[in-house]
Amino acid sequence: MSGGILAAALVSPVTWGIIAALVIGEFVGITGAVRNEARVGVLSASIIAFVIAAVIFRIADAARPAESVGHTLVRPVDRSRDHIFGSDDAPFEIVEYGDFPCGFCLKATGAVEEVRRELGDRVRYVWRHASLASYQPNAVAAAEASEAAALQGRFFEYERSLFADQENQLPSDIVRRAAELGLDVERFERDLNSPEVAARVRDDVLDAEAMDITSVPTFFINGERHHGPYDARSLIRALTESAPASEPRQ
Repeated sequence: MSGGILAAALVSPVTWGIIAALVIGEFVGITGAVRNEARVGVLSASIIAFVIAAVIFRIADAARPAESVGHTLVRPVDRSRDHIFGSDDAPFEIVEYGDFPCGFCLKATGAVEEVRRELGDRVRYVWRHASLASYQPNAVAAAEASEAAALQGRFFEYERSLFADQENQLPSDIVRRAAELGLDVERFERDLNSPEVAARVRDDVLDAEAMDITSVPTFFINGERHHGPYDARSLIRALTESAPASEPRQ
């Protein structure tokens, strides 16, 4: 029961239909019955159904082929919402989950730049937030600031400025950085406090939780989770080894 699964269930009519049917049905069965035997029958049926369901779930889990959580990218890349550098028809794809105060993410950014220089238009890069607030208290604020900058078409410029000055990411630094980049500061501050920006960051974080991402950076190479080093050579090797059949391997 990950955060992503629970969030999806809360807005699903199927979930609420089942809850209503079970809760209302049992309530009517218990309170509307004219005999104690009927009440015992309803309660017994609930217990038996629970036990049978638990057994079936365990059998189904045991029979299902084992697959590690988060092996595959849970949500496909979507240009209408994702931050993408590169062409949609690029045969190679790197999706990075990270946060801006993370020193390892700064190192990974340099590696990604080297990959892009090597592969050129054949690779597209996607950034998503995995703001681990328990480790980096300013991570969420920095992520929301980058989304406010994105509303003015300056996401990647703001991203680079955050990585260039990781020691200074307090609220005052966030606004100062927007001014230095020539953003509309009044609009930036308004967007920074908007529920839309907070929700945008939260959506990425929920994806990360659903895929059990507990450290950053975490990469997905052509839709599959990358395990191992994330230097440029390793990323290029992973990209080409999982390339479509039409792409030559290097």
